[in-house]
Amino acid sequence: MSLVPVHPATKQTAWPVGQIEGQEAAKGNVLPFNDVMIAVAAIEQGYAVLTGNLRHFQKIPGLIVVSL
Repeated sequence: MSLVPVHPATKQTAWPVGQIEGQEAAKGNVLPFNDVMIAVAAIEQGYAVLTGNLRHFQKIPGLIVVSL
């Protein structure tokens, strides 16, 4: 565990999670909470997301997505 940084989820993290979920739901896209949380945490920390699930992650603005 000492090799992997752990970043807390804060109110600053929760706000954009709710915004993105709401915006996508208004378009008829239901994104899983955990995917949006991962995406927002990555954006906050300046990371990209490496995933095989492009369908969800590519809908999140500002996120750099790398396909497996």
